[in-house]
Amino acid sequence: NIDFIEYVRKITFAKPRSAKPYYNTFKHIKDFIKGDKLKFKNINEIWLKEFQDYLTTFLSINSVVTYMNVLKAILNKAVMDRLIIVNPFTYFKAVKEESVQIEHLTHNELQILADTDNINPEIKRYFLFACNTGLRISDIKRLKWENIKGNHIEFRQKKTNEDNYIPLNETAIKQLYID
Repeated sequence: NIDFIEYVRKITFAKPRSAKPYYNTFKHIKDFIKGDKLKFKNINEIWLKEFQDYLTTFLSINSVVTYMNVLKAILNKAVMDRLIIVNPFTYFKAVKEESVQIEHLTHNELQILADTDNINPEIKRYFLFACNTGLRISDIKRLKWENIKGNHIEFRQKKTNEDNYIPLNETAIKQLYID
């Protein structure tokens, strides 16, 4: 009879705000149950299937996989905390991640963008710099001049918290020094 929603809330809000999958999973669970009341005893393979089917109606399969993995981790923690004996995922077959084909802009498409005058020049500059370095916008926003070391960038990536060394091509260097 332990309150599952309160348990998920406690875990979610103990995480840093950067743990968006936990926050989103919590929100989706609340939307799915249409309220704040759900007991652990009601979480079983049938409930998991209904929740997964609910998510599948408006999310991509890979997003569904992410949220189901978060839910599985929460239920694993509940087992470790001795709130439940067995994780219901033990008996549940969740959807599998799909491979995604990433499309890249061609050199000609990038050149057309570079030659276009009727767009915000600062946004265009950020975008072209991102295309030429492979950096995320969140990392570009955090760059400082001291990260620029000649013809490369050294910085700690926000998403992975890893140190990176990014060589700069001539076009990327030009983007840095446009007024």
